Amino acid sequence: MIILLFDDGRELLGEIVCEDGAFLCASLAGSGEQLIGPFVRDWQARGISVPGVKPVRTHDRRFADALHLWANHHRVATVPLSNEYIPYWNRLLRLPFNAAELFTLLVALSETPVGNLPAWDSFLEEGIAATNRAEEKTRADLKKLYDKAAREFMRNSA
Repeated sequence: MIILLFDDGRELLGEIVCEDGAFLCASLAGSGEQLIGPFVRDWQARGISVPGVKPVRTHDRRFADALHLWANHHRVATVPLSNEYIPYWNRLLRLPFNAAELFTLLVALSETPVGNLPAWDSFLEEGIAATNRAEEKTRADLKKLYDKAAREFMRNSA
């Protein structure tokens, strides 16, 4: 399972990978490294601390629960995803949504019953195809602009 962490502006800070509730590893985005990186390193050394609760070590099965308490205390949103959801999340990341839109879609995805996950396939495939078409058009437009600039530069330097 992964636990995705978001700041109060719904920017992705990173993900914490857990197995049977215990910490396995963390992957932080740039802003996540700045905002929570020191905490993550401290968890690995001393365990996760939550006010009123004895620190929970990373190998403890209660780590994921302690992480949710810690996040709530630090105004960090968490979205847990079991392994069945991770391929859908990875495809969702390929789409050019802003942070708020991505977060909203992620919450909708996380609340989808596992048996209904295939309903996301056509939405994601359509979105990825549209994104790829737009990127191809952008590349073609940039190539034309490059060629035009190169011709102008060559003419002006002669």
